[in-house]
Amino acid sequence: MRDAGLPFAVMADAKRYHVTTFGCQMNVHDSERLSGSLEAAGYIRSDGTPADVVVINTCSVRQHAEDRAYSKLGRVRDLKKTKPDSMAR
Repeated sequence: MRDAGLPFAVMADAKRYHVTTFGCQMNVHDSERLSGSLEAAGYIRSDGTPADVVVINTCSVRQHAEDRAYSKLGRVRDLKKTKPDSMAR
């Protein structure tokens, strides 16, 4: 993602985020709003590189979505081991 109008050197140092959404259409809408807030705060969407902020947005009403979120959290935990300064907690 290099189309933000920023010089490459600035983007290389920018904080990155990744949002994963499980659940209903409202969750998708919430994730889009959250992404916009992160971008307004200076973060850029991760292009596959490890993110500094990882958000897993899910619906706790649907058990399958919740189970998928817990599975994703296990993978984020592994990322945290390789990038301890990330905001994954």
